[in-house]
Amino acid sequence: MIGSQPAIRAAASCREFFHNIRRCGLPYPPLVVSDGALGMIRAIEKCLPRTARQRCHARKVRNLQSKVPEDLWPEFNARAARLLSASLAGASVKDSHSSSSCRIPSA
Repeated sequence: MIGSQPAIRAAASCREFFHNIRRCGLPYPPLVVSDGALGMIRAIEKCLPRTARQRCHARKVRNLQSKVPEDLWPEFNARAARLLSASLAGASVKDSHSSSSCRIPSA
Protein backbone atom coordinates (compact mmCIF):
# COMPACT_ATOMS: atom_id res chain seq x y z
CA MET A 1 0.00 0.00 0.00
CA ILE A 2 2.77 2.45 0.88
CA GLY A 3 5.04 1.31 -1.93
CA SER A 4 2.76 3.08 -4.38
CA GLN A 5 3.42 6.39 -2.61
CA PRO A 6 7.09 7.30 -3.18
CA ALA A 7 6.92 10.54 -1.17
CA ILE A 8 6.30 8.57 2.02
CA ARG A 9 9.84 7.80 3.15
CA ALA A 10 10.64 10.46 5.75
CA ALA A 11 9.79 9.53 9.33
CA ALA A 12 7.25 12.35 9.76
CA SER A 13 5.42 11.45 6.54
CA CYS A 14 5.37 7.78 7.50
CA ARG A 15 4.06 8.53 10.99
CA GLU A 16 1.31 10.72 9.53
CA PHE A 17 0.35 7.98 7.08
CA PHE A 18 0.17 5.33 9.82
CA HIS A 19 -1.83 7.61 12.12
CA ASN A 20 -4.27 8.29 9.28
CA ILE A 21 -4.89 4.61 8.59
CA ARG A 22 -5.42 3.99 12.33
CA ARG A 23 -7.89 6.94 12.50
CA CYS A 24 -9.82 5.32 9.64
CA GLY A 25 -10.39 2.35 11.92
CA LEU A 26 -8.02 -0.11 10.28
CA PRO A 27 -6.58 -2.65 12.72
CA TYR A 28 -2.88 -3.06 13.40
CA PRO A 29 -1.43 -5.21 10.61
CA PRO A 30 0.33 -8.35 11.83
CA LEU A 31 3.26 -7.72 9.46
CA VAL A 32 4.72 -4.81 7.49
CA VAL A 33 7.26 -5.48 4.74
CA SER A 34 9.48 -2.48 4.04
CA ASP A 35 12.75 -1.49 2.46
CA GLY A 36 15.64 -0.25 4.56
CA ALA A 37 14.53 3.41 4.68
CA LEU A 38 15.27 4.56 8.23
CA GLY A 39 12.30 6.96 8.31
CA MET A 40 9.95 4.13 7.44
CA ILE A 41 11.50 1.78 10.00
CA ARG A 42 11.29 4.38 12.79
CA ALA A 43 7.67 5.16 11.94
CA ILE A 44 6.70 1.48 11.94
CA GLU A 45 8.37 0.96 15.33
CA LYS A 46 6.70 4.06 16.82
CA CYS A 47 3.24 3.91 15.28
CA LEU A 48 2.71 0.17 14.92
CA PRO A 49 4.39 -1.26 18.03
CA ARG A 50 2.46 -4.56 17.86
CA THR A 51 3.34 -5.11 14.21
CA ALA A 52 6.24 -7.27 13.06
CA ARG A 53 8.52 -5.74 10.42
CA GLN A 54 10.31 -7.65 7.70
CA ARG A 55 12.88 -6.41 5.21
CA CYS A 56 11.76 -6.77 1.60
CA HIS A 57 13.80 -9.62 0.13
CA ALA A 58 13.39 -8.43 -3.48
CA ARG A 59 14.80 -4.98 -2.64
CA LYS A 60 17.65 -6.52 -0.68
CA VAL A 61 18.58 -8.75 -3.62
CA ARG A 62 18.45 -5.82 -6.07
CA ASN A 63 20.69 -3.78 -3.75
CA LEU A 64 23.19 -6.63 -3.58
CA GLN A 65 23.08 -7.18 -7.33
CA SER A 66 24.01 -3.55 -7.92
CA LYS A 67 27.19 -4.04 -5.87
CA VAL A 68 28.34 -7.49 -7.00
CA PRO A 69 30.34 -7.71 -10.25
CA GLU A 70 28.17 -9.10 -13.06
CA ASP A 71 30.38 -12.15 -13.68
CA LEU A 72 30.17 -13.16 -9.99
CA TRP A 73 26.43 -12.55 -9.61
CA PRO A 74 25.13 -16.05 -10.57
CA GLU A 75 27.23 -17.82 -7.93
CA PHE A 76 26.64 -15.13 -5.31
CA ASN A 77 22.88 -15.17 -5.92
CA ALA A 78 22.71 -18.98 -5.71
CA ARG A 79 24.59 -18.96 -2.39
CA ALA A 80 22.40 -16.17 -1.02
CA ALA A 81 19.26 -18.07 -2.01
CA ARG A 82 20.51 -21.22 -0.24
CA LEU A 83 21.29 -19.23 2.92
CA LEU A 84 17.86 -17.59 2.88
CA SER A 85 16.11 -20.93 2.39
CA ALA A 86 18.08 -22.49 5.22
CA SER A 87 17.38 -19.59 7.59
CA LEU A 88 13.66 -19.60 6.76
CA ALA A 89 13.55 -23.33 7.43
CA GLY A 90 15.28 -22.76 10.78
CA ALA A 91 18.30 -24.82 9.75
CA SER A 92 21.79 -24.18 10.99
CA VAL A 93 23.77 -22.33 8.36
CA LYS A 94 27.52 -22.92 8.31
CA ASP A 95 29.73 -20.18 6.99
CA SER A 96 30.99 -21.43 3.65
CA HIS A 97 32.95 -18.28 2.83
CA SER A 98 36.32 -20.02 2.88
CA SER A 99 35.22 -22.80 0.51
CA SER A 100 33.77 -20.47 -2.11
CA SER A 101 35.47 -19.10 -5.17
CA CYS A 102 33.07 -16.17 -5.09
CA ARG A 103 34.98 -13.15 -3.71
CA ILE A 104 33.03 -9.92 -3.41
CA PRO A 105 35.21 -6.97 -2.49
CA SER A 106 32.64 -4.51 -1.15
CA ALA A 107 29.17 -6.10 -1.14
